[in-house]
Amino acid sequence: MKGIIKQLLNYPMKIANSIFLYFYYKLSKKGRYEVKEVLNQSTQRVVILAPHVDDESIGAGAALLKHARSGDEITCVYITDGSACSTDFSRDTIIAARKEEAEKVKEFIGLKEIIFLDEQDGNVSSNQNLVNKIYEILYRINPDVIYVPFIIDGHTDHVETTKSLLYALEQYNTDFSNIYLYEVNCPIIPNIINIINILDVELFKQKKELLNQFKSQSVMDFDVFLLLNRMERLLNGKCYGAEVFIKTDVKKLKAICKELENEGFKPEQFRQLSSRYNLLISLIKSYSLKKKYSKIVHKIINQGQKGVASLGKNY
Repeated sequence: MKGIIKQLLNYPMKIANSIFLYFYYKLSKKGRYEVKEVLNQSTQRVVILAPHVDDESIGAGAALLKHARSGDEITCVYITDGSACSTDFSRDTIIAARKEEAEKVKEFIGLKEIIFLDEQDGNVSSNQNLVNKIYEILYRINPDVIYVPFIIDGHTDHVETTKSLLYALEQYNTDFSNIYLYEVNCPIIPNIINIINILDVELFKQKKELLNQFKSQSVMDFDVFLLLNRMERLLNGKCYGAEVFIKTDVKKLKAICKELENEGFKPEQFRQLSSRYNLLISLIKSYSLKKKYSKIVHKIINQGQKGVASLGKNY
């Protein structure tokens, strides 16, 4: 019966979500952002930390495809074993399926290396053991660019992954400045976005095909993330789709984490986006709290920049 109701609601929900997101992004105050092309004259070493197999593709799949296209060396570090994604199969079966999907991602994008840290899914903690593992990876690879989930997120694993990276970077290089915080299942408020990765039609199709690799994720509706990317184009207005990021450095990320903690931020305050059926509630729930926390991010990210008060102008 539940499946029949979902089928009946499928089309109306698509229309409602599209209309809502269109006006949300069209009317939202825009921040000062840079249209970022990841292509570089010299080969870059890229590290992306993904709490779960699929987070890297949801948040930065198109960016990774661009990196690979330009010959950059990409290492994807999967933090958890992925065992909590489904209750339909045994834990070992799920772990094996997730790792098989990671191998498909490696082949599809053209990653140089994937690393599994096998932390228990749903129980990630920024403890010294995990921090040391990430530090060793950074020391070995010496990355030019690092991607990690945005700190204001509804999943504890995502938040603890980002905190673990911060603690590892404090040991590795406190001056590291190419940290890109990517959006997973807790959409970033538009006026704090400072990096936009634009997608043309072909790249959008490639990202859609990439997301089709995750057959084990029966509870996830990846089309809703593609819908977000389509509507986020409205922040720029000159592309078919967009991925959004917040670029920061170690010192600012540390300040953000500290101030958010002081203000009482907790991941469970937010609803995780997982399908078109919970899109509206995931955007609306605790929106005032998200705005409050986002103001902290905005203040710290823009410290020392002129004209911060005029945020909202579309550059």
